Amino acid sequence: MIIENNLIIATFEPGIEVYDLESGEIKWKFYLKEKSNYFRYGGKRYDYSGGNPWGGISADVDRQIVYVSTGNAGRFHEGTTRPGANKYSNSIVAIDIKNKNFYGPFKK
Repeated sequence: MIIENNLIIATFEPGIEVYDLESGEIKWKFYLKEKSNYFRYGGKRYDYSGGNPWGGISADVDRQIVYVSTGNAGRFHEGTTRPGANKYSNSIVAIDIKNKNFYGPFKK
């Protein structure tokens, strides 16, 4: 997504990264989830899995707001091994690029 001189991309960390379109330098990042380094049953590490931007992004260019839809909280569908509140999962979130404000989640 391009808004003015900003290139905005959704990442699988999950988050949004904003780059200067001309220089390619990163301006700022917004993460929807903090990385955790503890292990769960089976030896796999809890990481950024789940709550990723899933359906792409859209924007209100005039207001400089990016809308991101997020996916499931984690890989396990029954939900017993998902850490934390998973607050931004299965949601639509809005990020004000100009003012670096976050709005949401707006549950689907």
